[in-house]
Parts: sequence; C-alpha cells; structure tokens
Amino acid sequence: IEDGIRINGYEESVPIVVIRFADGLTLRKFLVDACVRSDAKLIEKLHQSFLTMSSEIKLSGLVHGDLSPDNLIVTDSDEMQLRLIDYDNCWHPNCGQLTSNVGESALQAPKKSLIMDASYDDFSFALYNAVLGLLAIEPKWGIDDDLYEQQLIVSQVDLANPETSAIMSRIKSLLPNSYIEILDLYTACI
Repeated sequence: IEDGIRINGYEESVPIVVIRFADGLTLRKFLVDACVRSDAKLIEKLHQSFLTMSSEIKLSGLVHGDLSPDNLIVTDSDEMQLRLIDYDNCWHPNCGQLTSNVGESALQAPKKSLIMDASYDDFSFALYNAVLGLLAIEPKWGIDDDLYEQQLIVSQVDLANPETSAIMSRIKSLLPNSYIEILDLYTACI
C-alpha cells in the first residue's frame, strides 16, 4: 500500500508492505531434495519461478536485503512459487532501510555498501540465477554439504578466485552470460 502511514519527522508517507503467508519448504531444503533425486526438470521449474519472482521484486522497488536460501519458501502448489520471508532488512525508496542488518555476507558482493539502494539485491539475484541454472543442468553439484551453508554452493573463495574454482569453471562453461554477470557485479564492489 504505497500511501500507507506517516511517521513523525517524515514529510512523506511510508508504504505498507503486505506479506502473504508462506507455506512450504525453504529453498535450501527443496534444492537438496531435488538434487539428491537428480530432478533437473523440477529445478528448472524452480529456476523459472525464481526469475519471475526476482523480476517482480525489482519492478516493485523493494529490496529484501537478506536473500539467504532460508528466507525463500517454495510453495507446495503446482505453480511452485517462491515467497520471501524475513523482511526485517528490507529497503524501499520511500522509507529507506528498516534496520541496520544487512543479511548474509555469503550472498553479497564483498565490500557492498552497508547503505541499501535499489541495486542492493542484484548480486544475490545474479548468483541465484547462475546456481539454479547450473543445478537444472547438473543437479549433482547440489548434493555437496556446501548447499547447507549460506553461500548456496558458491563461496566467497570461489568468487575471489574464479580461475581456480571448479564450480565457477563449470558455470563459465555452461552459462557464460551468468558467469560474466556475477563477476561484473562482484568486481564492481571490490
């Protein structure tokens, strides 16, 4: 609701974010299960759902700020939609940053400004796009224990040293445009 409430000290009203209840599995749990079953079609369906969700978020002007795999819920419905939870880090141009938390560093470009702006989630979106694209082609990459960590199979070490990283080499060979986008966003913040 764009013209939501007025807070003391602010001239403009602050929008109200209405959040639908999210019932399902976390993205982390869903991906581990799908990768163990080598269900590439299901992962590709999830990838397409992610692309739709990320586009909608960018169009709304909202920045989530903490896109960890535990803050994305995969609905149990046939549509397989993704729902965000944990909005305590969100930012909107009409109200600024709600808290001083900045989310999981493993999913953010290094030295990313602690001040949020409309581009804050871009690196996380690009990283998810590449990882989901890779897992839809080769689910075996998602069976590793690293999927249980915050970085979702690509670590900060992989990003800092892409030429020696097996996962980054695989992304480069299968998804060259995603590889370039990740490294461009990563190096822009170093």
